[in-house]
Amino acid sequence: MTVRIRLGNKPNAEAPSMLRAALAGVVATYAMDLAGRKVVAPALGKGPSGGLGRWIGHMLKGRFTHEDITKVEPVEHEAAIGIVAHYGIGLVLGAGYALLLRVPQPRQSSVPRATAYGVATTVFPWFLMFPARGQGVMGLRDGDLRVPAFALCTHVAYGLGLGGALQLRIRGSWDAVVLYSRRRDRQAPWSRWRLTPRECGRGYAPSGDETVSAAGSSVRERFRACGRCGRNPSRSSWV
Repeated sequence: MTVRIRLGNKPNAEAPSMLRAALAGVVATYAMDLAGRKVVAPALGKGPSGGLGRWIGHMLKGRFTHEDITKVEPVEHEAAIGIVAHYGIGLVLGAGYALLLRVPQPRQSSVPRATAYGVATTVFPWFLMFPARGQGVMGLRDGDLRVPAFALCTHVAYGLGLGGALQLRIRGSWDAVVLYSRRRDRQAPWSRWRLTPRECGRGYAPSGDETVSAAGSSVRERFRACGRCGRNPSRSSWV
């Protein structure tokens, strides 16, 4: 498997698919949690507010607002509900980012754009979740600026994770297949696959060359990859 990082913003590039962006949103949510625990919380001296699972649990029962979420009756399995809801929200926001990139015309994702999107998503906890849980607008009921600061910093981490995940292009076995057969004797070289060009599944003609290193040897085979979709439109044959 080959992992490539795409840099720059090509004018003819396509916006990421909804599915791909949704999966990137899950990865970004994990990056958000990791940054919150390892970086933001130690820096601010304060962790997340918590109570998401309890809020969602009571929401399922028809109650959306509370005077103080910490004093509300606990909900069964609220920790699991909170985790599922947290990553589900990250998935939906990732898909929403891909949708936003298609308005008014398709644009390529970039780390700055995704980071700006992550900052923009802070409006949801600031003006929806915090007030509904009784923490006031931006979580400033008690006047602690660290509450909105924690939300902002973690959502910046979400945007960075989303942009970084969408910059990765993972190529599977069909993109660069290098196989070996058994040696007939010690003098015989390893047999290998040679990749020959053909049209890719999206109908774009192959253009450009790439070099693939054959694992376990110094032999380098060249194959042609589609310059439009980035896939390797190759067909295998024995050398």
